[in-house]
Amino acid sequence: ASGLAGVRRPAPSPEDEADAGFGGSGMTVLGGERARLAPKASLAMGVASDALRCLHCDFKVQRWPGRAWAEGADYMFFRNTAPDRPKMARMLVTRPGSAAYACQCSWISVEGVRQLRIGDTVDGKSLKWLAA
Repeated sequence: ASGLAGVRRPAPSPEDEADAGFGGSGMTVLGGERARLAPKASLAMGVASDALRCLHCDFKVQRWPGRAWAEGADYMFFRNTAPDRPKMARMLVTRPGSAAYACQCSWISVEGVRQLRIGDTVDGKSLKWLAA
């Protein structure tokens, strides 16, 4: 599946709105290998967020263009290896057009440019990433 297929968006709670900051928008834009990166992301312009931070684990979200996470990647792998990029890279596979993203508690591979909101559930994971 490409992009963020299977994304479930819950109705935002007052806590999510407060956590989101930036006026309560809670929006982050993720992009595949060919996405342009900038501090001010724009889904319409195809520009992904260039610096993300996880509100859950408080780690920087790292990005690997042209790569995707291998099927064996799991929570304990990221918990034990983040933020060590060389160790984390052991679970990456080459996938042109994709980009792999991860912090210490969550991970995802994306193609194209996709919007992500606080609390979106992707592949059973609730991602809480915001532009840093």
